[in-house]
Amino acid sequence: RKEEIEEKKKEIAQQQSKSTRYISVKVRKVIHQEHGIKCSYPGCIRSARTLHHTQRFALANAHDPHFIAPLCEAHHEIAHKIDVKYVEIANRFS
Repeated sequence: RKEEIEEKKKEIAQQQSKSTRYISVKVRKVIHQEHGIKCSYPGCIRSARTLHHTQRFALANAHDPHFIAPLCEAHHEIAHKIDVKYVEIANRFS
């Protein structure tokens, strides 16, 4: 099963061109197959509410499923708070 998911992820990553911010159904499905509906943070049992780009979308401009993780609200917030550059930019607009 893991090998099948990895092959799908590779195929999707290779097919991508310039992306919009919309995460395609193909990407969502493979992430769902890999992680289910739960947060991907180890030990967390909460439902995932967000698909988080572990590689900043603004820099990569792609929805590579290798760099997307489903996170609950709390872990998504933590992921952004530890990203110093994200916090710096967010503070400019608040």
